[in-house]
Amino acid sequence: MARSNADHLAARIRLAEDYPYHRPPVPYLFDDGVVRPLEEPWREARMPVIAFGSNAAPIRLATKFAGMGARIAVTPARLRHYAVVYSAHFSSYGSLPATLDACPGATTRLCLTWLTEPQLLHMHRTEGTGERYDYVELSGLDLVVERGGQVRRAGAYLSRRGALALGGRPVRLAEVPTENCPFEACSQPAMLRRVHRLLAPQDSYATFMTRIIDADDYRRQATLRLVGTSVPVETSG
Repeated sequence: MARSNADHLAARIRLAEDYPYHRPPVPYLFDDGVVRPLEEPWREARMPVIAFGSNAAPIRLATKFAGMGARIAVTPARLRHYAVVYSAHFSSYGSLPATLDACPGATTRLCLTWLTEPQLLHMHRTEGTGERYDYVELSGLDLVVERGGQVRRAGAYLSRRGALALGGRPVRLAEVPTENCPFEACSQPAMLRRVHRLLAPQDSYATFMTRIIDADDYRRQATLRLVGTSVPVETSG
C-alpha cells in the first residue's frame, strides 16, 4: 500500500512538472478527444486564441471540453515581440502556468486554437477569467500561422497576478521555443524546485508539492507570496 501511495504521489507531481504538455508539431483537429489531421477549414466563424501554455495540448483540451463533443482546430504559429513567461500563481494541479509578456525582437513558437463563440465562453470559465486571467484581444500582431498565413488580431489570456520574477525580471518557459529573448529560460521542473526553495525550504519537495496540489488554502497563500515577487505583464505596442 505504501508503495502504491508513493507511486500515486510521483504521478501527480509528474503531471505538474510536465506542463505545458505535448502538442503535435503540425496543425491538428481535436475531435472530441481524438487527434486527427487538420483537413477542414478552420477560420470560418471562429476566433483565433493564442495558446501559449497547456491549451494547445490534446491532454488538456480533453479535460477542459470533456463530454462536449468539441471540434477545435489547433495550428502552430510564430509570434514576434512576445515571450511566454511564468505567471505568479499555481494551478490546481500544481504547475506554474504561463502568460504572455511583451519582449521586443523576440520570436516565439506557439499555437492558435480556433474557437466557436460557445467554446470561447467555456474556455473563459476554465481559465478563471476575472480571477486568474484577463481575456484580451490583441491587435497589430506579427503572427504567422502554419498553413494559414498572417493573423493580425487574436485573443489571449493574460495573467492578473503578473509575471513571476526572479531577480526582478520575468522568467520564460524553456519548453517554448523562443529566439532573441533576453529573459532567463527555465524548465517547469526546475522552476518548481526553485520556487520550493524560495517558499518552503524547510520542507521536502514532495511535501511542498503535495500541499500545493491538495490544500487550497496553502496554494492560495503560496500564490500570494509569488505575487509579491511579480512584475506586471505588458502588451507589445
